[in-house]
Amino acid sequence: MAVTIDQHINTNIATSGNPIIFTFSSNQTGQVNFSYYVEVYIDAVLNSSHQVFPESGIYGKFDASQIVESELTAPNIPTDINGVSGGALLCELKVYERYGTIPALQASELTGTISCIKGKLFMNDWINTDLDIYTVLNNGGGFLTQCPEFYLREGELLNYYFTVDSYSSGYDISLTYKDSSGSTLNTQLISNSGYLLNAFSVGWDILDGYYSLDSVSTVEVFIENIDSVYSETYVINILRCSVVDKERLHFLNQLGGIDAFTFDAVSKKSMTTQTNSFLTTQGGFNGSGYDYSTTNSQTGNYQVTSNTKLMLESNWVNEDIMQWLNDNLFTSPYILLETENGLQRVANTSASVRYKKNRNDMAFNVVIELDLEMHSSMII
Repeated sequence: MAVTIDQHINTNIATSGNPIIFTFSSNQTGQVNFSYYVEVYIDAVLNSSHQVFPESGIYGKFDASQIVESELTAPNIPTDINGVSGGALLCELKVYERYGTIPALQASELTGTISCIKGKLFMNDWINTDLDIYTVLNNGGGFLTQCPEFYLREGELLNYYFTVDSYSSGYDISLTYKDSSGSTLNTQLISNSGYLLNAFSVGWDILDGYYSLDSVSTVEVFIENIDSVYSETYVINILRCSVVDKERLHFLNQLGGIDAFTFDAVSKKSMTTQTNSFLTTQGGFNGSGYDYSTTNSQTGNYQVTSNTKLMLESNWVNEDIMQWLNDNLFTSPYILLETENGLQRVANTSASVRYKKNRNDMAFNVVIELDLEMHSSMII
């Protein structure tokens, strides 16, 4: 009696919206009433059990993505440079043989744990992408973003997300402040606790709190663990131009991190309404008399439903940023708008987007339409 785990996700992390398939086999498939019995463990706790039959000879498979997808939420958003957890879990299967006149569980085997995050790549990208390049345990591993360039204005928020294979020892965040000539003005090293999915904020106020940004042109960010394994270095460009009409969006990207982008060209707010009306007779009784009054007309509304919308247009961006927004912002189910009162969740209602190439045009505008709030009035 033996169960063999033949294939499983061969990367350190898996995106929950893509297949998380395990295949397995047994040398006992000829037994009467044979099937596999699969237990799914989420964070080492039994989540569900499933009966699986061989599909190809002695081989069976199980896709855990639907279970993982339902258990995961969007990652937490940090408010400071201290890391936060959330938005990730560990998944493991235990596969049994099950057979006999009265079927009973027999030998079993564990698949090993897989780290899962709330993301979903386009299928072609998923097939051709080694997600280990986004695991910082690998020397030069990247954060969970495909953003080609990072910019930060006064008051804006910016967060980075990353995974590591071994996180119990924590990590250090390195900040290097440079001027316009590339000379180093200051360096900071901040220690953080480690989690399965790590996030830290490097917004304007946080960076300015460690060292004044008055003469800073760029801030270089990377992380290092206790074994001196470094991540890829990211460069934040500091912008000081004053923009009155701007709105900044944060959105869950395909990799399971939260990106940010500022629309700084046009911002137009509007409202649509839907009215519910009633008809009455002309006039009405006033004591013993019948009174005709303009306040008691033939028609009126008993409730009005309104929908507040926001149209945003970016300034000129290059092709790389436009493609990144098309693939990550416009396909995201989780979008947040920076407001004076914090982050507000909004909905993208753009019907379509167009992919453009640098042929005749060298720069592009990106336009997005958002639903801000649905409101129903009191009922009269």
